[in-house]
Amino acid sequence: MSNLSVLVANRLRATSDLGDVVDAWVRCGPADPTAGMISRPDLVVVWGEPATWGGYENVLTNPRAVVEVLNPATVGFIQSEQMHRLGRWAPTLTDYLLVRQGCPSVDLYTRAADGWLVRWWRGLEETCEIASIGVRLPLADVYDRVTFPPADE
Repeated sequence: MSNLSVLVANRLRATSDLGDVVDAWVRCGPADPTAGMISRPDLVVVWGEPATWGGYENVLTNPRAVVEVLNPATVGFIQSEQMHRLGRWAPTLTDYLLVRQGCPSVDLYTRAADGWLVRWWRGLEETCEIASIGVRLPLADVYDRVTFPPADE
């Protein structure tokens, strides 16, 4: 995760004075506080000033991009429930990036007018581009110093 945090933060600093990586929780849901969800993404990018919720300065309501590193314990929830809720209730969210641990593989969900578009990159020679925040992430850098388990035969 530290590779990814440093990469995104450095690229944002180089290309924009609006984007920033923040260490925060994200709240999404309807106005009724009992119907929403507060989650702790691995990485959150905000654009402009962070908008907070309920008097908690570390709970944001305006993520621009969310990055999750998938592991076997959380993959189902993140790919289904959290993606659904953020997609529905976080209107500022433009990109949702899922990064796999066991192999060089990332999936990028980008908000479109009629839903979400998905693009994926597989292999260390690939470069993921998150256009809305102006960030290009070579998978060789994302997975720098990561040792992968042997491939199943």
